[in-house]
Amino acid sequence: MLILTNLSKNFHGRFVLKNINYNFPQNGLIALVGVNGAGKTTLLNILCNLDEPDSGVVTQPKNTLIGYLPQEPNPDPKDSMLIECMSGNEELFQIMLDMNKANMEMAENFTNEKYEKFEFLENLFRSKDGYSFEYNAAKILQGLGFKEEDLEKHPKALSGGWKMRLELAKILIKNPDFLILDEPTNHLDLPTIVWLEDYLKKFKRTVLFVSHDESLLSRLPNIILHLKDGDLTEYQGNYDSFLLQYELREANKVAELKNIEGKIETLSRFIDRFGAKASKATQARSKMKMVARLESDASNITVNKDDAEINIKIPLKQKSGKEVITFEECAVGYTNPLVKKLSFTVTRGQKIAIVGANGLGKSTLIKTIVNQIPFLGGNMKLGHNVKTAYYAQDQAEYLDMKQTVLENLKASNPELSEGNARGLLGSFLFRGNDVYKQVNILSGGEKSRLSLACLLVQEANFLLLDEPTNHLDILSTEILSEALAAYEGTVMFVSHNRSFINAVATHTLVFSSKGEAYLSKGNIDELNLFVKETST
Repeated sequence: MLILTNLSKNFHGRFVLKNINYNFPQNGLIALVGVNGAGKTTLLNILCNLDEPDSGVVTQPKNTLIGYLPQEPNPDPKDSMLIECMSGNEELFQIMLDMNKANMEMAENFTNEKYEKFEFLENLFRSKDGYSFEYNAAKILQGLGFKEEDLEKHPKALSGGWKMRLELAKILIKNPDFLILDEPTNHLDLPTIVWLEDYLKKFKRTVLFVSHDESLLSRLPNIILHLKDGDLTEYQGNYDSFLLQYELREANKVAELKNIEGKIETLSRFIDRFGAKASKATQARSKMKMVARLESDASNITVNKDDAEINIKIPLKQKSGKEVITFEECAVGYTNPLVKKLSFTVTRGQKIAIVGANGLGKSTLIKTIVNQIPFLGGNMKLGHNVKTAYYAQDQAEYLDMKQTVLENLKASNPELSEGNARGLLGSFLFRGNDVYKQVNILSGGEKSRLSLACLLVQEANFLLLDEPTNHLDILSTEILSEALAAYEGTVMFVSHNRSFINAVATHTLVFSSKGEAYLSKGNIDELNLFVKETST
């Protein structure tokens, strides 16, 4: 399988990949983990020939086919879902286009040369089972939940989650030997996440994926690759096993470092005491050399900083009234209602997770509350002293790419002092000179963290969040979930991250395929909702 040899990549003076050597095993389920900005997407891009290393090589065996699922769907898809799916098999799709073009040219002005060209392409198409191409694509799409009557529709009409299903279909039609997935559960609903997990378990070749879904990481991989400070370390087992092994390794490093520091202290005392005595000069010089060697050894031991101790407190300047928002027989949608007869009241302090399959109106409800989309019927009323703040799925696009991290945060709240701003940014893992980084050089996860920080300084008492954990690493997701759980205000959020929902939600608003919604107390585990979702 793929072999990495002395692979290095430097961004703005910092190595995200540093002389990496690794041989990917065959038939492995491999998760690539690391904090935002560690270089995970960069490594995937290099493996897929979308980026080049500064040095080193990737050796790919002949005839090895790589399938790549990016973080975001194709922004410029073909005219129909069926054709877009077929375009995933680039070679066969191009042969089909060339054959159709040759057929048209031959029909317009027949020559023997044109006929021979068409015949060559037609034989090649037939040899690759091309006449089953469209049928196979349709079967794959239908297996992923697409309806037969919708296959000729334009992909741009799809919601974010369905667009990612289409991207998955494009990979399946390609039938790759090495499958690379960058945050595959982003924008997917719970039933599709379960389908994807089941598919990957049955995949008989190599899978390399990046995910920040702890539930998926605990159940799926048999190998964890940890990317940190430019180094890639392999751990056998799932994410839970990795955490245990990593903590043990760090504990051993701390013990080794303390042992070396103790030896240096003992030797230094001898040198200080006897270094000036002629009779002890030889011994002192010997011990000075020993100290130099030990200091060199100590400098090569890097102990992990305990990021887990970081916490965020979301400011709440003014409490809202007890009733935050009331829905009376509301209908939500664009031209036709996606959900009808929405009637319930949200009270102060509730943390409501909005769950259900994609396309049922979860994000539409959030957009309607913040007046981006009008209600199609019924009445909605905000309570006394309610101040809202909205985090969209594409929130990072609203950042000023030409300004620094600190400038973006202060623009969200001009009254914020620089000290307080830097303190909050530190909570979001922007430390030291990181606050002076220009936003356009940040990773996707770093932009998401900054977007959340900009939201939280608005001092709202009612937060509306649409997929806030997309692109966040596990540590950042945990920090955010702890902050929201402790927040004294009210939260409504859309998420498919099971761990995040269970950590934050006090209530769950369930959207059904029948255009109805039910508000219940508890998170998805307490409601056994996950089982219900996957059985529908």
